[in-house]
Amino acid sequence: MIDVCDFDKWRTPLGLVDVDKEFIQELLNVDSNVYLDNDAHVKEHSIEVEIPFLQYICGEHDFKIVPIVISQQIPQLCESLAGSLDEVIRKLNRKCVIIASTDLNHYDDQETTIYLDDKIINSVESMDMKQMIKDIIDYDITMCGYGPVITATYYSKLQNANTSIVLKHTTSGETSGDYDSVVGYMSSIITK
Repeated sequence: MIDVCDFDKWRTPLGLVDVDKEFIQELLNVDSNVYLDNDAHVKEHSIEVEIPFLQYICGEHDFKIVPIVISQQIPQLCESLAGSLDEVIRKLNRKCVIIASTDLNHYDDQETTIYLDDKIINSVESMDMKQMIKDIIDYDITMCGYGPVITATYYSKLQNANTSIVLKHTTSGETSGDYDSVVGYMSSIITK
């Protein structure tokens, strides 16, 4: 399932952020795989950790968000969602940034996590989502949010943005000092 919400605003320690309800309604109209489900957003934290960064970067400039949770990460649904996002953005003439949030491998030791994360990193850099899915299955990689990564990548390709750059890769062991059970993290950007 792909879930949006009809909250008016999201609150962070930096203040309130408006939800683009017009965009959400149009997305519901064009994509039969998108559902309105506020409950899907209550315990999901991947969006709420991104918003303060946006607030900091945008400062006083107004922006709105379209929170989307992809709970059934079926690659074909994610690719379809990318097309639906493109359609709505064009119809409403919006300037948008698509942000996908996920962690990488979970709770293996540092060496194993780096080995498994490298497979994801290579797929993200080459924008090869089929290879990423194959590696997730073949190596039992416990990446939570591969659906948003697929969606963002396919959306980028629709915009002729075909250069993916990994900005940083690290693990929780780098901050905690515990290298026996770590979580991998990566940031990247896709540009033209």
